[in-house]
Amino acid sequence: MEETKKLAEWLAGLRYEDLPKDVVDFTKRFILDDVGCILGGALQLGNKALLRDVLASGEKGECTVPVYGCKTSAPSAALLNGAFLCGWDYDSSALGGSHLGSQTAAVLAMAERELADGKEAITAECAGIEVQCRVGINHGYGTEFPYPWHSNTLLGPFAAAAATGKILGFDAEQMENALAIATHNLGGNYQHYYGWGSSMKRIRCGIGAWSGVRAALLAGEGIEGPKEALEGPGGFLEAMNGRAEDGTPFYDSGLIVEGLGRGGTP
Repeated sequence: MEETKKLAEWLAGLRYEDLPKDVVDFTKRFILDDVGCILGGALQLGNKALLRDVLASGEKGECTVPVYGCKTSAPSAALLNGAFLCGWDYDSSALGGSHLGSQTAAVLAMAERELADGKEAITAECAGIEVQCRVGINHGYGTEFPYPWHSNTLLGPFAAAAATGKILGFDAEQMENALAIATHNLGGNYQHYYGWGSSMKRIRCGIGAWSGVRAALLAGEGIEGPKEALEGPGGFLEAMNGRAEDGTPFYDSGLIVEGLGRGGTP
């Protein structure tokens, strides 16, 4: 147990110097790929509509909206970044975490707001990817996985919360609260696969990023989340994965921290 706490402790202690060179190089390519996706997705009609809605809110202009050059708040910039990024469905994927865009969407916004340097941005990006994959490996863990949740809004908030927490310099307690708060604004289903005409397929990555940034900002203000938010009896894994009729869980909480900090993967 205590997987959420252990994960938060590792995240808080992660430093750029801990990252192997091949990981740093891959992460740079990862971010570059996501930026390219953002440039293309920014032109979609649904995403232009989202931009109009964001600008109409008149939020504080602290982060730049790519392509258009206007400014909005960090959470809303992450929302737009993520929606643009997922626009043509070419955003990156990895084991346990398809559509790994929410952490990049958050990093681009928060790094600008906090004047973070390149090393800090890369470290935050790695943190977000690691969290999404480790939590997401349980998404469909059993052979009878019954629930059609989608990764953008189910896992993206964790990636964005972890990335934002790294840029803000969170300690282990703050990081744990950020992850816990993120569990309270999740969702997203697969209905878009059964028909056409839904702009939400693209926008959901932005919603995941927005949710994660907001979770971290709330944690930074001292809001506390529940302990054992991922692995607890009423926590994320239980709620989103469920159990078989015989009570066998469709998840293994130990995978969240398996090999953590030792160069291993779940």
